[in-house]
Amino acid sequence: MDDLVELLYKIRKKPLLYFGGRRTLAHLEYFICGFITGRKGTNKEIDERTNWFCPSNGDFQSFVVKKYQITISQSWCTIIEFHSSSENEAFDLFFKLLDEFLQRS
Repeated sequence: MDDLVELLYKIRKKPLLYFGGRRTLAHLEYFICGFITGRKGTNKEIDERTNWFCPSNGDFQSFVVKKYQITISQSWCTIIEFHSSSENEAFDLFFKLLDEFLQRS
């Protein structure tokens, strides 16, 4: 997961390079899912048990659910978007939450 986090921080610095003119959290979520899926069957496969971003039981999912005291089943992406007033704000909030999540680990 370290290389994914490293890549996410590169995206944070230059999101236009990766997503063009529209930085949305949904695009970032798809990118993360694609990154994880692309690793399947390789020697760098990300185990489901260590996948922080797994929407059903990942550590980041649990962190976001606890932070916003969510009682219904929603993905971390949906929760963050709900607590944001725009796509750009949701994108920035994701990275703020990722910082918090990594600091507590």
